[in-house]
Amino acid sequence: INEFQQQIVLYKRYIDDIFLIWSGSSAELCRFRERFGNANDNIKLEWQGTSSAENAINPAKFDQHQHRQVNFLVLDITVVYMLGSADFEFKVYRKPGTAYAYLPYGSYHARHVFRGWLKAEMHRLLTHSSSPTVWLEECAVFYSHLRNRGYPSKAIDSTFRTINWNQRSKMLEPKKRVADDKFFAQYRGCVFSNRNAPGSAELRMEMDLSLEELREQGQGRDIFPPCAFFASRSALPMGYILPR
Repeated sequence: INEFQQQIVLYKRYIDDIFLIWSGSSAELCRFRERFGNANDNIKLEWQGTSSAENAINPAKFDQHQHRQVNFLVLDITVVYMLGSADFEFKVYRKPGTAYAYLPYGSYHARHVFRGWLKAEMHRLLTHSSSPTVWLEECAVFYSHLRNRGYPSKAIDSTFRTINWNQRSKMLEPKKRVADDKFFAQYRGCVFSNRNAPGSAELRMEMDLSLEELREQGQGRDIFPPCAFFASRSALPMGYILPR
C-alpha cells in the first residue's frame, strides 16, 4: 500500500511468509495491518506478536516487547538494544514439535554419510548465527541432541573441529560465476522425459517445446523457463513387462 511506504524500512516475502521492518508508530502499524488484511478477501493474515487478529489492529493491545522477536522461515530474529543502538540477533529457528530424530549412529550407512550431514548442519548453524556467542550456543544444543541420539563424543568432536567462525565470511560471499554458467543459460528449460517406446517419435513431433502457447495465455510466465527439451529414456527390460 503506497501510503505506508515511508514507514516500511524493509519488506520481504517468500511464498506466504512476510518479513517487515516498521519505522512508524504502533498506531500506524495497526492501521497498516487493518488495511493490508482487507486488501484481498481471499487472503487471511496472521501476525506474530499478537494473540489474535483483533489485537493485531488494536493500538491499545500493542506490546512493543513482543514485537522485538519474530520467526521468519528458518531464522529466529530478535531486536537487541545495546549502548543506545539497536541491532539484529538471529539464530536457527526450531519448531516446538521438532523431534531431533537424526540418523541413528548404529545404522548401516557408510561412515562418510555421517560426517557429511554433521558438517552440513554445522555449516548451517554457522551461517545462521549472528555472532560467535550465538553460534557456540547453537553448537552446544546440537551436540546435546547428538549425544542423546547415541552419537559418540569422539565422532562428533572430529567433525566439530573442522569448523570455525572464521570460515563464515567466506561461506557467505556471493558465488562467482563460472564458465559452466553459459551452458546452463543455454540449456535452461523444462525437460519432458519419456521412455523409448513405439509412438515416442510421433509424440515428440506433436509437442510444442517453445512453450509459446503458455506465454500467449499468460499462464506460468514467471514459473516456466523460455523453452523445453524432450528426453528419451531406455525402454523397460522385457522382464518388467512380461508376466512371470
